[in-house]
Amino acid sequence: MHYSPCSPLKGGKLSFRATPDFETPKDADQNNVYKLELKATDAAGNTGKKVLSITVMNVDGVVISLPASLRRWVRQIKKH
Repeated sequence: MHYSPCSPLKGGKLSFRATPDFETPKDADQNNVYKLELKATDAAGNTGKKVLSITVMNVDGVVISLPASLRRWVRQIKKH
């Protein structure tokens, strides 16, 4: 079974569909580390993958953004 707690990437931003609760983790091993595999396909059918780990911490007002290296990777896939 495949479960995706995140919305699709839009404008280089990743967000949870529902706000994660640190005290009640919903990731596979319930340690508040969400493993994500991003896949990109261009118009020619070329594909690429990148694996990320997103850690949920017990703080208010957290904004998740992609690291610069991943933003560059997504732009490169879009160009081809």
